[in-house]
Amino acid sequence: MNKKKVAEFLEILLSLVICCVLTSLCSYGAEKLKKPTPTPTNTPMPTATPVRLRGKLLDMIANNKISVEVRGSGIDEVELDLTRLVDEALEVEISAGTMFLSVDGSVQNMMVVESLVVRLDLDMPSLVEAVLDVACTNMHRSIPYAHNELEIVPAPDNQELADLAVVLDRADEYGIYYSFFSVIQAAIWIVTDNADFNGLGTLVSTSGGYGGFGGVRTRMISYEDAAMAMFLVEQAGIDITLKNIWADRYEILVDIQSTNPVLADWMYNHK
Repeated sequence: MNKKKVAEFLEILLSLVICCVLTSLCSYGAEKLKKPTPTPTNTPMPTATPVRLRGKLLDMIANNKISVEVRGSGIDEVELDLTRLVDEALEVEISAGTMFLSVDGSVQNMMVVESLVVRLDLDMPSLVEAVLDVACTNMHRSIPYAHNELEIVPAPDNQELADLAVVLDRADEYGIYYSFFSVIQAAIWIVTDNADFNGLGTLVSTSGGYGGFGGVRTRMISYEDAAMAMFLVEQAGIDITLKNIWADRYEILVDIQSTNPVLADWMYNHK
């Protein structure tokens, strides 16, 4: 092979090598410039909060948004059947202090002691039952049950009782947990009936017996319950020293000084 052909062969070989190198470089650059394909993720869609019309119980009734049936259910509960009458979601506010007045004057009136909001959404049955925490405002009347007719009014006509309802709605802020209903009922009777400690013994529980007859009757409102009730009454801006139960304070104080020294100290130093 002469020199000319060798030179041509080397020239062709060099061209092929250069082409291969350039092709590799172009491919590498293209890969570097290419945007990565994002990995799909399953992002949960936010759940929409239903838009509800909010209003007070009696306003909802007056505006024909709901109808309500009321049933007595003992000394600490009232049952409501709320029926939605419109095609919109509702939030019904039932405030502490709402009263259920007995049509029969021999039966107790009841007051709501803890506020409640009842939701009536479109995906719920149109009729919803609500159970309200209540207490009696008439110490010497009969307990209301399902057959007793009760009428709803927005607030008590007794201003002291209305002020007390505000405090009872947030009683847990004062550390009032023990024998909760007994404390609440005692506070109300101190205001409505000016009950002394002996009078608070009206609230009893019965064990044994048959059909509500016989059995052992046990006082429910203890000395400590009465002391807590007196404290709540005072927090409502009501002068506890003007109530009959203040005359029993030393008897109460002696009993609670070992079990509740903080409350005993409050009672001892309160003037």
